[in-house]
Amino acid sequence: MPTTTAIPVVTLSDKLQRMQTLLREMNSVVVAFSGGIDSTLVLKVAHDALGTQAIGVTAVSPTFPDIARLTDAAKRELLVDAHMAEPYSAMMLADALGVLPREIHVVAIEAAQTEELTLELSAAVKRAVPLAARRALELATIDSVTV
Repeated sequence: MPTTTAIPVVTLSDKLQRMQTLLREMNSVVVAFSGGIDSTLVLKVAHDALGTQAIGVTAVSPTFPDIARLTDAAKRELLVDAHMAEPYSAMMLADALGVLPREIHVVAIEAAQTEELTLELSAAVKRAVPLAARRALELATIDSVTV
């Protein structure tokens, strides 16, 4: 007679609690923030778990267009869907709202291999995270003092 194995029920609350635990174990994090719903959720949970030890960073593409030169239709097309927002769209929205910062600093870590989905960091990325976080915090401190 075949046996059945019970599959444990994992609730959304369980997943959130596990995510918060993982983030707290890291002590500090830098979240690559695109402006989409996924990175917004990660940044929010990280901030709730770590406070000021969680920061978001984003990048500006060299193709970032001059919003003043776009037609109204082009502006709507680029800005209307925040879920699908690329960093340049977020920057365009900030520019349109008059809140685009004078300077934007990009601190990033590039993974050498991304073919396997895992919660573990590669050794190289694990070594780079504290350096990137320290640099991002330095830049944030410099900006808040000089602006």
